[in-house]
Amino acid sequence: MSECSRKLYLVSLAGLFLYGFTLPLSKSISSILMGLIFASTAGMIALNTKCRIDLSRALRQPLLLPVGLYIGVVCAGLLFSQDLQEGIGIVKQSANLFFVYLMVSVLLDTEQDEGKRDRYCRSLLGALLAGIFVLDVIGVLTYGGVIGHKKYVLPLMPLKMHHIWFGNLNAIGLYGVVALFFALPGKKTFIQNTALWLFVIISIVSVLLSTSRTAWLGMLFSGGVFLYFLVSRKRTFFLLFALILTAYVSAYFLSQLVHARIDQAYKDIVLFVAGDPATSLGARFAMWKAAISMLLSNPVFGVGTGDYKSMVNVFVASGEYPAIIGKYNQPHNMYLWILATNGIIGFSALVFLFFALVRQGKNRINGPQGERIFGLLALSVAVHYLVAGMTESLMNIHLLLCVFALMAGITVRKQRRMPDNDIDITRRDAGTATFRAPNHTDVQRMNILHVIATLPVGGVENTITRVIRGYQKEKFYPIICCIREGGLLAQELLREGYEVLVLNRMKSRRFDFAAILSLYKIIREKNVMIVRTHQYHANLYGRAAAILANVPCIVASVHNVYTRDKKLHRRLLNHSLSKFTDRIVAVSNAVKEDIVRYDTIGEEKITVIHNGIPLNEFNCPLSPARAREILNLPQELTLIGCVGRLVEQKGHRYLIEAASHIGKSCVVIAGDGPMRKELEALADERNVHAIFLGIIKPKTVPVFLRAIDIFCFPSIWEGFGIALVEAMSSGLPVVASDISPHREVLADAGLYVPSRDAEKLAQCLHLLMENPELQKSLIQKAQQRSKIFSLEHTAGSYEALYEEILMKKKNTGRENLHGERLAR
Repeated sequence: MSECSRKLYLVSLAGLFLYGFTLPLSKSISSILMGLIFASTAGMIALNTKCRIDLSRALRQPLLLPVGLYIGVVCAGLLFSQDLQEGIGIVKQSANLFFVYLMVSVLLDTEQDEGKRDRYCRSLLGALLAGIFVLDVIGVLTYGGVIGHKKYVLPLMPLKMHHIWFGNLNAIGLYGVVALFFALPGKKTFIQNTALWLFVIISIVSVLLSTSRTAWLGMLFSGGVFLYFLVSRKRTFFLLFALILTAYVSAYFLSQLVHARIDQAYKDIVLFVAGDPATSLGARFAMWKAAISMLLSNPVFGVGTGDYKSMVNVFVASGEYPAIIGKYNQPHNMYLWILATNGIIGFSALVFLFFALVRQGKNRINGPQGERIFGLLALSVAVHYLVAGMTESLMNIHLLLCVFALMAGITVRKQRRMPDNDIDITRRDAGTATFRAPNHTDVQRMNILHVIATLPVGGVENTITRVIRGYQKEKFYPIICCIREGGLLAQELLREGYEVLVLNRMKSRRFDFAAILSLYKIIREKNVMIVRTHQYHANLYGRAAAILANVPCIVASVHNVYTRDKKLHRRLLNHSLSKFTDRIVAVSNAVKEDIVRYDTIGEEKITVIHNGIPLNEFNCPLSPARAREILNLPQELTLIGCVGRLVEQKGHRYLIEAASHIGKSCVVIAGDGPMRKELEALADERNVHAIFLGIIKPKTVPVFLRAIDIFCFPSIWEGFGIALVEAMSSGLPVVASDISPHREVLADAGLYVPSRDAEKLAQCLHLLMENPELQKSLIQKAQQRSKIFSLEHTAGSYEALYEEILMKKKNTGRENLHGERLAR
């Protein structure tokens, strides 16, 4: 964007945040803001061509079809309407669903910086929650008689909001703030925690005060959804859900407000059964019966948009229904409302909309952490509307409809991101997003497809990207395919000019046959000669597609031992697919032994190729003091460092426990993962000076290794341990757990301690700290040994393997569909 268009875009974005804030507080102000946002967006389009392109790319949103279909059905209902004035009013109100979703999702997706876009999503959600919070404060003050009058608990005065609107709005706000608990990056400050907890408390109080039974029911089911996806163990889920049910029962017995509201429903049922229709529930049953009568008059199209009230007047005038139903302009049921006015066609469109929202929410729950939280929020809002809509016409209430659309816009946006300016993007029928660097075609080279689930920063992922960079450019043209999502390393490869494809498949635990079809199409279109797959899922889908496409060379890689992954169905699939695999690469002899033992694959099928690193990158020219200054690490202490994902496998807890017995030292851990909070708590408990740097970029790892004094790698199990090679090459003394892959890498160039033995680890670290001569000896051996793990050697070994396989097939006449390429 030009500077002018950028400023105008930020104006539109600021207007969007104000819209989110004022939506619960003022219909007129929020409507004016909506108009201003559309006007400023039109200005963006008029001023800049690039802006038009960005907006056009962001225009196609996941819920556009279902939302548009629903609005289209409502509009089409005017053809059957007798009361056009009322019908047009309904259409105008319903159209807000389309406009708000489009406005929110497009403006958010127009921002090309992914980090900013995620912050905008959280900020917009925060603006809405702030507006609801202000509304809640007014509500509580009203209830207490501080402002307005206390004739009823609700509707709220002076805002004149109905208690049903208020209760359901607060329920949605509660889902939003719970999502923010998990969405906010890093450790939350005291102020953030206080604000979030205050919002939770006032929201729960406000939902109780609203006396909206529909909101209570919706919260029960949506709370179950939150627990189901946030709690991994079934026993814990059922226990927590039982606690929620207990809270509901306790509220009935302990809160006079809740007790009276539930008892009122019971009394209404008794009176209605006894023949008295002049009750709240009796009127509702009568309205539902009238809605069904309207549906039966025209089951396919209904009586027409806006004709519900006029038809009710006809029913009352005929004496068929009690006069009480004439007080209402809708049947207090979302599904019967659409059935009555727009028939089965309208009902189908409404259900399709909710089905699409639920599906998108589930897809995002299985995605990365940021998307996962928004997916959970989308799913909970959808479930709330599905449940509460059985007794209220939530999609016929302007406020709730707009909030629903705003939530949908925040949570359901395009998952495929727009690339940088110098990269072109094309979309394919197979459901892939293909990011292609321009002018990158050379038919003389062999196309090699690397298949992996995703490419975040990690040991395995770093190794793969290094090998890709290490290929001889004149011989091989690498293509990278991520089945689930890209990740930071995929973005780096993309910026460097490599061809990266993201399928956005494998979003659930079910077998994804479409992923195989997508890979098959890529292999055929790209004329792929070699397919390299990494890790279980990529080995499964990638090899299946390669077999179907009759690829000349299929090589699968196994990067870890089978300490945890011994599932029978996986072993059977690995064994079956190995029959059609040319070679399986193990990164160490320990991994090879596990493949032979558990997958029952012959040794002749397996080749060991050790991982390698670009040795020159780890010859960091910085001084240790300067490196510590860059990373903000203490200068005066002995730094014991470790690199790795914070999971049980890496054994960080034993390093922290060992450090508690060592003075004048500091543990520095680079990496992130699910155990971070647990490890931080352990460090506090043991009074250990520990610094958690989080994820650091691969280019920062040499600086980190330069800053520390001792490298400790206490893994419980490993496939190889590339971090050991990096530390050896950086000139560090190494202490590692005594497991066979570490022995294979280190040999006599490091010290070993039994895994899970914090006491022995502490003794070993203390010995190393007190013995400079031992450190010097280990460093010399380590630097010498690290040379055998060069990237050039690893990449060359893979290239030789491919050529061996292809030559063997050529000599035996097994050219298959790619025979003309094999003959060159």
